[in-house]
Amino acid sequence: MGQLASVTGTWMMIVVQDRLVPDLTAGSGTALTALTAVRFTPLLLLTLYGGRLADRHDKRTPLTVADVDSGVLVTLLAVLVLTDAARLWQLYAFGFAVGLTKAIEVPTLMAFVSELADPNSRRTPRP
Repeated sequence: MGQLASVTGTWMMIVVQDRLVPDLTAGSGTALTALTAVRFTPLLLLTLYGGRLADRHDKRTPLTVADVDSGVLVTLLAVLVLTDAARLWQLYAFGFAVGLTKAIEVPTLMAFVSELADPNSRRTPRP
């Protein structure tokens, strides 16, 4: 249930960011593209490190930290939007922070799934 709330909140934040950028920049496509690049650069560069972290440590800890981090980011962005205080640089910072969180969360989730499966039900691919 916590993962559902985390994923829903993260996607709501992404939609809000993508909707706010054109409003803050008079419809600048370049600013929206830059936000997307800022959001996905940590994923591109740090996912391997996130996988290494997942392989060497208990997977529940990074997942819990990522979920809490996502919740904090969503709450802070909601406060900024509701108080009409959101600025473009803040959206970039939140986008980068979401990317960092996902760079650890995604490989950890992938590694965690294999631990949940019954060892007897796992099959090795045949050549």
